[in-house]
Amino acid sequence: MMVKTVNFFSLVVLLSALSSACSSSPDVKKNQYGPTTSERTWEYEFPVVWKAIEEAFRNHKIKERDSDDVDAVELKKLTERSMKTDWIYSQSTDKYVTYTTRDKGAPSRVYLQLRYRIVLEAEKVMGGTQVRIRPEEEIQEVDEKGNPGDYVEVDEEDRDPRLSGRLLDRIEEKINARPNI
Repeated sequence: MMVKTVNFFSLVVLLSALSSACSSSPDVKKNQYGPTTSERTWEYEFPVVWKAIEEAFRNHKIKERDSDDVDAVELKKLTERSMKTDWIYSQSTDKYVTYTTRDKGAPSRVYLQLRYRIVLEAEKVMGGTQVRIRPEEEIQEVDEKGNPGDYVEVDEEDRDPRLSGRLLDRIEEKINARPNI
């Protein structure tokens, strides 16, 4: 019984590989991941969370920041603040095109170049501070020969769902790493 299941599974994999190999244009494919959250609330005062945000984004170029120059006294009075990073260039971990070579015959993947920027909003709420992250994402298209093309915007539902979660985790690490006074 187990042998039939394995053979059926192998047949399905082989048929899907052959159908993708017959394709002449490189269609962008996407790995599927479970849903993650793009917001989190911490039970800390606004200045503590904002300082952690600044530390988490220290190595990123900030293009826009609401309330650009704020001293420690003004930061304690703020109830909301936002910022937007410049483009961050990387390689996608979930968007790719497939191709086949005559030598191997099996499909291979090329992960696409990616650029994204982060729009972050922090707001004081009852019991703490809420942070929302909205990434804007673009991928670089490639032609049939593998030559890079223009960057195109990725629809909101197709954006990497793990990016916001990783950034929120980095902010939480900075909150937890602060000295207890």
